[in-house]
Formats: sequence, structure tokens, C-alpha cells
Amino acid sequence: MAPLTPVSSSNVDRVGAVDGDLRVIFNNGGVYDYKGAARELRYMLAARSKGTYLHWLIKGVYPYKRVAQLAQLSDKRTKAQTPAPKRDRIKGSRRNPRGSASTTRGGIKIDAATEKALRNKVDALKGKRRVDIGTLKAVYRRGAGAFSTSHRPGMTRNQWSMGRVNAFLKLLKTGQRKKAYTTDLDLLPKSHPQSTRQSEDTVRPTPAMRRAAKWALEQRAAAPPSKRAGTPVGIARARDLAANRPLSVSTLKRIRDFVNRSASTADAQPARDEQGHVPKAKQALGLWGARRGTEVAKWAAKQIKRLEASK
Repeated sequence: MAPLTPVSSSNVDRVGAVDGDLRVIFNNGGVYDYKGAARELRYMLAARSKGTYLHWLIKGVYPYKRVAQLAQLSDKRTKAQTPAPKRDRIKGSRRNPRGSASTTRGGIKIDAATEKALRNKVDALKGKRRVDIGTLKAVYRRGAGAFSTSHRPGMTRNQWSMGRVNAFLKLLKTGQRKKAYTTDLDLLPKSHPQSTRQSEDTVRPTPAMRRAAKWALEQRAAAPPSKRAGTPVGIARARDLAANRPLSVSTLKRIRDFVNRSASTADAQPARDEQGHVPKAKQALGLWGARRGTEVAKWAAKQIKRLEASK
């Protein structure tokens, strides 16, 4: 089995792909496999909150089974995955609070020597593959945070963080990275083929659409199999909306058409059936980001017009 990836979370210790399933090791030692959810690994690692992503987009969507307690699991950690001792488990600081490295403009403060070293690395970059000092500061700060979860014994926080910067620069210049290293893809330039940044020809879903998708996934999970709505495409769409992933023009057109086609049927249904479950039509509409009416379709049409006009 491939080594699992340590994450910084108050709930989750490590995650990884095992035979097509997503394996999650919780901080309390519980080990669970979510069947068929390995495809979610990349997005979960890129999410700001791993626990929130797990709660909304994996639990209740994928069937799971408890594998073992951590002490019973035959999973050999690499030296780099050695849990950090308690003295090194720091979550943010007054100088750099939690979330300061979520973007390339977090106002991160580092010592003068480290900043000089990072600036030298920026100056050494050539060609189109360039980033600014803010990006490297964010990578460095994330490395410092990861040090609080696990690191190779004998390494300092500065060495661990700078090693992450070097891995990021290798990815930037050559496209090469370890399979498990997905946590900084959002800091790559938009033009980079592995970047997960929002493109200029996409738009993010509205908060109301994200809430509708999360609600639909929850209601679908609570219903018996015979009363669950949604095709694989619809379920995937709901996960994308709930995760705030960017929407392309083609996706916006699908949302517009589905909502226009389905809203009247869903609105005609009662809020819940006699057994207390949300009707399939309402679940399906929610999976596409709408709770009622065609306002989402109108919003999508407006975004389509704006994006197509900007080309």
C-alpha cells in the first residue's frame, strides 16, 4: 500500500488511496475506507478544511467500512511521516494566524534571512515559469504548518519548509512531483497545466448554490436507496458545487438547462413525503444548485453571456 499523506486537521490525521478507495485515518486512531472515493483525494488535499470536505462531500455519498484502529493497521510510515512531537504541534500564531497561507497574498511575515533566501529563488527563475515572493512565502508557511503534523526526525521547521519550497519550484519548472504532493497546486500560475486556480473563463458558484448542493447530498444520503435521486453526473455536479469548484461556460449551460427543465416539477412536489423523505425531484434540483424556481438558471444565463462576451 502506498504511504498515506499526513494532513493538518483537527479531525483527520492522514489520507490516501487504497485500491480505488479513500482511506482516512482519524486523529482518534480510527481507520475507515470510503468505497470508490479515491478520486476525491486530490480535491480533499487541496481543500482548506479537510474535515469539512470529508463531512460534506464524502460521508453519506460513498459507502464506508471501518478497517481497524491505527494500532492494528499494518501501514509502515516513512521517516518523513513520523508524527511531530507535542512541542512542535503549533496551529498558527499571532504573527501568522491560521489561514494566512491560503492565498499568495496572505501578508505572511518571516525572518529577514529566510525572505532573502526566497527572493534569491524568485530571481533565479527564468522564462515563463515564474512566481512572485508572495507565492513562495505561502508555500513556505504551509510547510511550516505541515511540520506541526509530521516530519523527518532531526529536521528543523525551517529546513522542512524550505524543502517544500524546493519541491514546489521543481514542479513549477519541470512539472514533476510526487504523486501525493497536491497541496500547493492552487498556488501554481493559472497557465501551469497542473494548476487548480480558477481560470479567467470560469466562475465560482454562489453561496446559495453551494448550500443547495450540500443540502441535496445530505437529503439523498438520508433517504433509502429507492428514494435517492441523481445520476452519477448530477452527484458529481453537486460535489463540485459544494466544493466551490469553478464552473465553465459548458457547465453553466448544463445547469441552466437542467434547472429550467426541472424546476416546475420539483416545485410542485411537497417538501417531504409521508415517510419524511425529500422527494426525488427536489433532491435532483438541489444537486444542480437550486432549491426552487429558476433563479439559478437566470444567474447561469447571465454568467454565460458575460463570459462569452469577454472572449
